[in-house]
Amino acid sequence: MSLPIPLLAVLASSPPAEWTSPPGCPGLDAVLAEARRQGAELDDEPVDLRGSIEPIDGGYALHLTIDTASGTTRRTVRTDSCEPLARAAGLMLAVALDPLRVPAPPSPADPEAEPPPVEVAPSPEPPLGPQPRAEPGPGVEPGSSTEPSPDAADAARPAPAVDGVVIASGTLGRGITPAIDGRVQLGLGLDAPRVRAELLGFHAFAQTARFAQQPEIGARVLGWGGSVRAGPRFTWGWLELACPVGVELAVVVGQGFGTDQTWQRADLRWGPLVAPGVRARLGPWVALGVDVELDVALRRPAFALEPLGDVHRTPRLGARGGARLELRFPTRRRDQDGRRRRP
Repeated sequence: MSLPIPLLAVLASSPPAEWTSPPGCPGLDAVLAEARRQGAELDDEPVDLRGSIEPIDGGYALHLTIDTASGTTRRTVRTDSCEPLARAAGLMLAVALDPLRVPAPPSPADPEAEPPPVEVAPSPEPPLGPQPRAEPGPGVEPGSSTEPSPDAADAARPAPAVDGVVIASGTLGRGITPAIDGRVQLGLGLDAPRVRAELLGFHAFAQTARFAQQPEIGARVLGWGGSVRAGPRFTWGWLELACPVGVELAVVVGQGFGTDQTWQRADLRWGPLVAPGVRARLGPWVALGVDVELDVALRRPAFALEPLGDVHRTPRLGARGGARLELRFPTRRRDQDGRRRRP
């Protein structure tokens, strides 16, 4: 159906229009009604509307041209049916007349605008009595747990950091040599969050033991040894307390003098050891500390001169105190070092 319609032939308030549509499809009246429903004032501004609806394969096509004072709008729309094309043409006409106009919201009395009521289903009451146990899902064996095993959780948990320590210390007290047992110690250590482990080697400086009745006769005694120790470690800010226990093993060397025949002999001294100490961290790399070492000799070397008897016998109990310097090499877990983490 072809409907060329001049301005005065349609309505007094309708714009000049030319509309073509096949039988059964909406005409120009439907287009103008939709434009007015969208808020268009058709008699306020001059407008020229030219449109046509044509059947195409599988549907219809709308070709629309709108000339207004602000310019020309051309659109082509394709749909399966022709009814929506009239509404689309009316909407495009309203927009072309006033692009900034916001359509008024639909009236609450309009049944099409009212949303359908939403029915809320009542929640079922929980049944009384014991409930049957839920069956495991497909692929899950009965009796098996879906939670990760402790081994898997431990594997996923990052290992704690372990710091390396270089130790240098000196002690004075009672131990291997006669009179004062003076030692220097060097070693390595490992610091875990709650544990300190150390491997130390030491040298006990030579001291002289003499007979009271014949001071020209005696022996010089010195020692070389080491200890392995480990124990708990506690930290409070920059202050630390460690209490390692372990075993000390020493080679005690004695050399006699003042007799016609000189002699030299070495013997072993060993026993358990406890060495509590306090450390103060001066920074991430350096710490100073004070130590106390207590040991019990399970084997006590003795040095004798015949016929005078023993000139020196190592004591059963040893006790020493001293100071230490530690150089620390802190490490980080890979997951805590942002520079190593890939994005």
